[in-house]
Amino acid sequence: MNPRCDRPLLIGQAPSRLGDPAKPCTGRFMRFLCGVAGVSTLAYLRAFERRNLLPAWPGKCGKGDAFPMEEARAAAAGMDVRGRTVVCCGRKVAGAFGVRAGFLSETEKDGAAFVVLPHPSGVNRWWNSRSNRRRARRLLRRLIASSRARSGGSTPP
Repeated sequence: MNPRCDRPLLIGQAPSRLGDPAKPCTGRFMRFLCGVAGVSTLAYLRAFERRNLLPAWPGKCGKGDAFPMEEARAAAAGMDVRGRTVVCCGRKVAGAFGVRAGFLSETEKDGAAFVVLPHPSGVNRWWNSRSNRRRARRLLRRLIASSRARSGGSTPP
């Protein structure tokens, strides 16, 4: 099996305004997800292959960031995700792949298993619910554990 397929693919929207495009899904984003999952940053970094859908921060729009959907769709179309578990961070990322699913639900499309995780930003109120955080924790820990099992290694919590 291709080693890149051993880990779930975590896809964020774009680097943050001050984020490093060469280090996708890190910084505050990573610290937030690690806190929700109750795992170390090392466990997170080992468990997920990480990419941003857009190469650069697209700017502000209202309370959140802008999201040029046509550019995102083109980027999604250029990604080979067949045989992968793809974790879309936000409905907009999922929409770029043509995936319409509720948060934390799993769906198959084009030979990939997609999971939609709410975007981990302060603007998203979904994360304010303890029961939602518990559900997200279970999902993230399951993905991390399955990544470890497939790689045959151990990722410290």
